[in-house]
Amino acid sequence: MVPDLRTLKCHLPEAFSGQPFLMLSSGMLCPQPLILQLDAQGIQSQSLVLKWHASNQSSIQGYKVSFRETSEDGQVVGGLKTRSLTSSPTNYRLTGLRPRTSYLVCVHGLTTSASPSAFHHHHTTQYAPDLSSKCVQVKTDEPIPAKIELSNRLAIMIGVSLGIAIFFIAGTIICCRQMCKDRREAAKAKLESNAGGQNYHSYRQFSVQDNNDAAADSAPKEGQTEC
Repeated sequence: MVPDLRTLKCHLPEAFSGQPFLMLSSGMLCPQPLILQLDAQGIQSQSLVLKWHASNQSSIQGYKVSFRETSEDGQVVGGLKTRSLTSSPTNYRLTGLRPRTSYLVCVHGLTTSASPSAFHHHHTTQYAPDLSSKCVQVKTDEPIPAKIELSNRLAIMIGVSLGIAIFFIAGTIICCRQMCKDRREAAKAKLESNAGGQNYHSYRQFSVQDNNDAAADSAPKEGQTEC
């Protein structure tokens, strides 16, 4: 039986050395990981997409994505490469990878109290998790054959060319139809104008002829005297 709670003190770990064990909070003894889950999706020959869930801690000031090539048994063999991110995104497209290559990819939560040695610890031998990071082992896909890639580009070029050709042909047809319509309307208007002028000229001829006939009738004929 412990008479005083302060008499039972911690010796290890060093961070709690000398502190009363029963006075420590559960959060201090069992802290929550910064990166709760990490998934690698959309794995291709030279890229992949990382998605992770972070704990709701305001102490996270950003993230760092690190990756190194590994052998089949998980031993790191390549140089360490990193990408720095802000605290906003929880996904990242990792590019610049080699086809058919295994990688150890980690996401690190950055806080003011993060230890610099913990960041490099993941990439020394094998995967060793801690509270600030989460890692995943992935392998990139086979490279896309050149023929398939060329066929895709050729199909895109043919499709674009056909689209442009159809656009110009349709535009030409519309313009030609409009020009023909305008010409027909102009010819129709001209015919109507000519027809109206010819009728008016004929009426004038008849009027002049009637006046001449009337004058001839009123003139005295030969052998007759005007009264």
